[in-house]
Amino acid sequence: VLKASLVLLSLVSGAYGGTLTPSFALGSLLGLIVCQIVAGFISIQGPELFMLAGAASFLAITMKAPLTAAGLVIGFTHSQPILLIPILFTVTLTKLFESRIFYRN
Repeated sequence: VLKASLVLLSLVSGAYGGTLTPSFALGSLLGLIVCQIVAGFISIQGPELFMLAGAASFLAITMKAPLTAAGLVIGFTHSQPILLIPILFTVTLTKLFESRIFYRN
């Protein structure tokens, strides 16, 4: 928890270099946490899609490149390209949420 907090603090403060792997790991962890919360309400087969979507969403925010983030997640995990549809949907929602929260005028 301490390491994840420090990495997140470093990413938020604008640290350069070495952000890909920590962002991927933290996003996967957040996806797993969301999966566990949702699993309390509906039946879920496995957390893999939640973890991939979480990693892509976190990468999209930290790298400021949503399409690249989705492609990297599929490429790194050798997942089926059909998974791009839910991953891109999640990344789009994340970017919309980010723009509403952080760029309000």
